Amino acid sequence: MPVKVSVIVPVHNSQNTIAGCLDSLVNQTLQEIRIIAVNDASTDQSLNILEQYALQYPDKLRIINSGDNLGAGGARNLGIKEAEGEYIGFVDSDDMVDVHMFEKLYQKAVEEDYDMVDTAFYNTETGKAVISVDDIYTGVMTPDKRKKLIIVGGYIWSRIYKRDFLEKNGICFRPGVKLEDADFLIKANLAAGRIANVKEVLYVYNNTKTSASWSVNKADDKEFYNIVELIKAVGGIFSVNPEYENYRTELEAIILRLYGTAVQCCIKEGGVSAENLMKIKEARNIKKDIVKGGYDNPYIGQSMGNDVTELLKYIDGLEI
Repeated sequence: MPVKVSVIVPVHNSQNTIAGCLDSLVNQTLQEIRIIAVNDASTDQSLNILEQYALQYPDKLRIINSGDNLGAGGARNLGIKEAEGEYIGFVDSDDMVDVHMFEKLYQKAVEEDYDMVDTAFYNTETGKAVISVDDIYTGVMTPDKRKKLIIVGGYIWSRIYKRDFLEKNGICFRPGVKLEDADFLIKANLAAGRIANVKEVLYVYNNTKTSASWSVNKADDKEFYNIVELIKAVGGIFSVNPEYENYRTELEAIILRLYGTAVQCCIKEGGVSAENLMKIKEARNIKKDIVKGGYDNPYIGQSMGNDVTELLKYIDGLEI
């Protein structure tokens, strides 16, 4: 029978969690589902576990085996290329979903041909349930809704996306980096014409650092440079569509927050050494090339304290 939803799962050294994830997917009440597990150069027993499930569920599970470690973003891109059906979902290999999730999201999606449908999730670390796309953001997107949604953000894995919507707008992930989902979601929020939600807790998010498809090694500065690459990616959004200039204030607020995080990362890593000053200078120059406004951005007070804002102003004035 024709596939309605393809669910993409990037897998890297997830032998301790992937079985629980797959159990929640192969038992979905939506029968017309394709699970695409992308083995991202795992060195543990992940691939063996995937193969065992593929033998048991040959009509539901497909394995893509990547010999190169592409990171979660690159692995998801491989899955997108092979996806079938009207909608695409993403599930992390250490998470689980309610067995009704994709049936409920799909039923909602086809009611009015929505580009995206979001649902609530339970965070096992905080013990709280959250929904990013509340009712005030749903329906036909207006500039005001879109601005608020850009600031609210959200998560890629609590949604399904119309497949041709992603293709038409060229929305994909940056490979080989962390934070690859942030600009993906910003682009989706900017391009979507209609968004809906299902106000039920259907996704279980487990914040396990060891499950990341491309782990951050602070010793070689990857944390800092992943933030810098995200700043570049968000800044590049302005060149995609002239209409995105209407959302410059919101996008610049995100960039300024990231810049603040990059600076604090340098200070936290080893104080203000000569090497860290050069890193801060690099981030500052990239930020200056993109951001036209200043720290009077109306969204900054919601996310950065006065101490951080004053620190960034001071650093911007330094001759380094």
